[in-house]
Amino acid sequence: MPCLCVLLNFYNCATIKELCPSGWLPSPTSESCIKLYHENKTWDEARSTCQVAGGDLIIKIDGDKENLIRAQNLLDPYDEFWIGLNDRDIESDFKWLDDPRTVQEVDWEFDQPDDHLKNEDCVIWIPNRSKNAKLKDRPCSNTCKFICEVFPDCPVNFYGPGCSLKCSVHCNGWNSKCDSRGMCYYGCTEGYKGKRCTEGREFDLNKVSNGIV
Repeated sequence: MPCLCVLLNFYNCATIKELCPSGWLPSPTSESCIKLYHENKTWDEARSTCQVAGGDLIIKIDGDKENLIRAQNLLDPYDEFWIGLNDRDIESDFKWLDDPRTVQEVDWEFDQPDDHLKNEDCVIWIPNRSKNAKLKDRPCSNTCKFICEVFPDCPVNFYGPGCSLKCSVHCNGWNSKCDSRGMCYYGCTEGYKGKRCTEGREFDLNKVSNGIV
């Protein structure tokens, strides 16, 4: 299990499992915590519930996350769950909640997405439709179960796996603060741009990947 260090007056290392809230599952790959909600809500209601819990609808369900969820034996044969993927801004331009880029590879159900009746803009995860879970677009006003995901807090100026990466020094505001994905809270200092303030001037992206800036 990866180790996440929390800075107080010293570093105290704890596993992601120990940092997850009670009732949440530690993700094996994304340093996050996952929880299945079995009450039915609209997509917006589900997202609001996740945000109140300190997270958001789950993003990027890979094989490891899927196996983790299946291993809990909490799934019914016809379960469907809201996830953090939608095309509400531009039709057919599906994006994860944490990423402004258009999704390129998604494991859709056959003949999906189809935008049936021209109002299917939110996405459900169907874990038991086949050996591999599939995705399908649905009206956001439908009610479904849902999955939330939270990322345990890192010390100020750190983010990423094991809190091993540093926020860019070009994040604006006190102490260059950024969120759990490295996105600057208060924008960028002059001459820099992008969510992580890594674009502009002669910025070395290799330093970002190595956690130097």
